[in-house]
Amino acid sequence: MDDQANGTGQVQPDSAAPSQQAPGSSGTLPPVYGSRFGGLPLKTIGVAVVALIVIVAIALAVTSHPSQPTTVSATTVQQASAAAISACTTINKPGAYYLSGNLNYTKASGACLVIAANGVSLNGRGYRITGSGPFSDTQPYSYGVLLQGVSNVSVANLTVERFSYDVFLNATSSSAIADSHLTNATLSGIYLLEAYNNSISNDSVSVSQSKQGGIHVASGSGNSFSHDVSSGNAYYGLVLDAAGNSFSHDAFASNPTDLICNASAATQDAGTFTNSTCSVNNFCGFATCATNVPFNFSSVSLAPGPVHTCGTIYISGNYALESDISTAAYAGKQGALSNGVSCIRVLAPDVSLTCSGRQIHDSSYGIYVGQVPNVSISGCVLNNDTYGVYMSQSFKPDISNSTFSNDTYGLSMNGTAAGTVSNSKALHDTYGLFVNSSPGTLFYNTNARNNTYGIYMNSGYGSVFNGGSSSNNTDSDLYCTPYTYNSTTDLAQGFSCGLTSCKWASASCKQTVLPSLSLYPVSSCKTITRPGAYQLSQDIIAQSTCLSVAASNVSLSCNGHSIRGSGLGSAFLVANESNVSISNCTASNFAFGVNASGSTRLKLQSDSFSGVSAGLRLYNVTYSTLASLHVSGATGYGFNLTRLAESSVVNSTAGAGAGSAYGFAFINATRNNIGFDSATSNPGYGFYFGNSRNNTVYNDSASSNKAGDYVCSGTSTGVYSNPISVDSGITKAGCDWLVETSGVVQGPSCTSFFSPSSVVFNRDLLFTSGSTCFGIYVNKAGSANTTSIDCEGHTVYAEHGGTFADISNASGVSISDCLLVNFTTGIEGNGQGSSIHNNTIVRAGNAIVLSGRFSSVYDNVIQNGTSGITVANATETNVYNNRLYGNSYGLTFTNSTALTVTNNTVQDSAYGAYLDNTTRSSMQSNMFSDSSKASVYCAGSSIGNSSSNIDSGGNSCQTASNCGWFSASATCR
Repeated sequence: MDDQANGTGQVQPDSAAPSQQAPGSSGTLPPVYGSRFGGLPLKTIGVAVVALIVIVAIALAVTSHPSQPTTVSATTVQQASAAAISACTTINKPGAYYLSGNLNYTKASGACLVIAANGVSLNGRGYRITGSGPFSDTQPYSYGVLLQGVSNVSVANLTVERFSYDVFLNATSSSAIADSHLTNATLSGIYLLEAYNNSISNDSVSVSQSKQGGIHVASGSGNSFSHDVSSGNAYYGLVLDAAGNSFSHDAFASNPTDLICNASAATQDAGTFTNSTCSVNNFCGFATCATNVPFNFSSVSLAPGPVHTCGTIYISGNYALESDISTAAYAGKQGALSNGVSCIRVLAPDVSLTCSGRQIHDSSYGIYVGQVPNVSISGCVLNNDTYGVYMSQSFKPDISNSTFSNDTYGLSMNGTAAGTVSNSKALHDTYGLFVNSSPGTLFYNTNARNNTYGIYMNSGYGSVFNGGSSSNNTDSDLYCTPYTYNSTTDLAQGFSCGLTSCKWASASCKQTVLPSLSLYPVSSCKTITRPGAYQLSQDIIAQSTCLSVAASNVSLSCNGHSIRGSGLGSAFLVANESNVSISNCTASNFAFGVNASGSTRLKLQSDSFSGVSAGLRLYNVTYSTLASLHVSGATGYGFNLTRLAESSVVNSTAGAGAGSAYGFAFINATRNNIGFDSATSNPGYGFYFGNSRNNTVYNDSASSNKAGDYVCSGTSTGVYSNPISVDSGITKAGCDWLVETSGVVQGPSCTSFFSPSSVVFNRDLLFTSGSTCFGIYVNKAGSANTTSIDCEGHTVYAEHGGTFADISNASGVSISDCLLVNFTTGIEGNGQGSSIHNNTIVRAGNAIVLSGRFSSVYDNVIQNGTSGITVANATETNVYNNRLYGNSYGLTFTNSTALTVTNNTVQDSAYGAYLDNTTRSSMQSNMFSDSSKASVYCAGSSIGNSSSNIDSGGNSCQTASNCGWFSASATCR
């Protein structure tokens, strides 16, 4: 470097990192002096400036002479204004700098080039800055170029590789990174922290090796990215944790996931994304890729205090909405309204949510309150939601000073007791206030106007209206169904309304029109041939089938009475009818409690059956509801449900069976909701699924069933036969889609190993933390070499992602016979001699990721994930007999040597096998089919004929792109 640049000692090789620390940096920033600049007195600087002006004037005079066209003076000025850099250093004064050659940085921490002054221009002239990586993902970190607390800096024409971070902008503003190639970063190629209004353009970022991604914006806004390429990174092309940044003409390609955003950057207005390309987008609502996954904001846990986003409340306390929230900003308006999306879910007791007049809009559920007591909602505006506020079996809720407008259901109360609704309004809703089985609710000074139904009383009793009004509603101001119209008590006090069908409000409303009450009394067995409402007036003794329903649109209530048979026939027989309801009945000593076939829209609710062959025998029944039904002492089946479809079976029990009775049998049943049911102490199966697919099964429980708690056969067995569910039980057979828990013990305990250990599963595991379940380590705490995990075919389901097993430097580790579902990473490790075999891994971000030596990955099945099997920085590893279906990347090999890849099957992937900088490896007898981009793709040193890789023949595929060595397999040329 010339004397002007370093003669004062301000530019020094390998200087310490600045005091405003980037992650892992240390040291202090040299002081900025008030009377000196660069160590020179101001007087000296003034003389130098005058001399420079004279030189420039002479140069201009010489070059302007027509007879002497020379560049000597221009060259002299350029050399005086730009300083050459030939070694790693700190730049702490303004000016122009350039690299005079390649730089090599051999330290494991700190930065090669630190820019710690404003107004710096650095031109790399195409030279390379190389670190001594790879490094681990723990501090201290290394940096190729570190911009530290500066502004108006430009960095261009550099190649930076093999640092923790290639280029790191820390507290940097109004600066530019351009025309540079950033590769092989252990953590991230370009990382922005508290960075504002910077320009990142025409850069190439590749082969970043961590989940921090190729480009990572941790915080800051106003940054623009244009004409950049981020490709071939191990996890993500772009990781965005901040809003207010723009992307134009950028390309994100060949990354397992191209874009990923956290909650702060997930909305549709969180940034701009124009004329840019990508394939997989996780949660970035402002960007559009080939595949776009909306942000699951219900996974955001809200903490007491200010609330700025949708999420779930799990902790008691006071919450204050600080801004309007639209779920459509995340999921799109149509998706938010139609997909059961809740903006704010309250699942904790003693919660106070204050909105101060702010809105929650465009949601399926604006505010959802679960089965918790003492929830207060005040000053909220619920607008354009399917349900403004939905309460399910809540106790003592308090709704005040709130407005429900343009909703389907403004306020919906279901099974809610002792609630208070005060000083609130329902406007322009379909149902302003909808009350269902919610006794003892006080509506004080509440008004409903210009709705279809102002107040709709569906079922229940004892709600009181004190003050307020309901008027100018289209169909009814205060509507009562036949179950709620009659009361000897005036429940409307000082309340005014127009039209009502509620007898108990006739004194308060201007017009009363009673509902149609065709209640036919039933006192003996009979056949019902006319539509209408029927009710038992006494107990009945039957010799055979008692009540046959031979008409549609029939409602039958036993009103607490019972029917007793002689062991023959059915208590209730329904054939080829629709809209039949049977409720509040008790029947015993029949062949069948309810025997129904060829019918639709049945509603069976709150019925009990005992001493029967089958409590319910339903055949070819659709769109029906079976709720709160109880069967005991059945000799054949509690519930025999054959060809049941599009129906719900919830909150029901089957127990204490006799003979060989099953609890619940679903045979050729499809698209049903089966939840919160219980099967106990049956001699046969608790729950049996035979050729029954696409059912949603959740929160069921089974115990003490002799033949097994959950049993699946035929097409019911596979992991995708039904959506993954979590149910309580002791044993299961064949139901790969079902995660079986006990309710007390959640399976083997997740732990970290520092000594050789053996884990053998004896049941399924529900993994809820979202971190790492099993850590297998070699470090100062000990050595877990030769540890083994054998799941013995049990399922491990991750509710919130995370990693199942992390092998860190341990050797001889074995992981086998596990069925892993929904993990971010299934198995990862960098040990030696690992054996990963006989596992099934589905819906994972990265199923298996290995580095190190002498490992084997074989006989695994990997389905519907992002990256199937990844081998990185490894040597002499065998990958064979694996089957991979529907993953974005089937097999990925990076920076590895001497691999043996044989007899693998990869179907329906973007890339069947992706080789990057992998050499001296052999591929034989693999089958790649239905690859959307390439069956086999080579990059880096894997390209062409000179990679020393070997096609040993027998491979079957469509294309082998850039792989000149892939020539022995005829179908792959």
